[in-house]
Amino acid sequence: MLAALSLWSGSRTAWVVTALWVLYLGYEVGIHFEVLCNDCVRRSEMYVVYPLLALATAAAAVQIYVHARSRRPGRG
Repeated sequence: MLAALSLWSGSRTAWVVTALWVLYLGYEVGIHFEVLCNDCVRRSEMYVVYPLLALATAAAAVQIYVHARSRRPGRG
């Protein structure tokens, strides 16, 4: 969804955040299949990663809104 909105709005910030989510997805897949961690019980790094991804996603949402609003016809 974020990639589609990034494409539609043309926001570079949204594309960067989309790439961050794809990297995070790769990390989660690696954890799930125990490639990156054997018997991971406590994942304290998520206390940092989740808030950073949430903040980055919020910034991307604002940028998408700003880009979409500036592209509306009839403004000027």
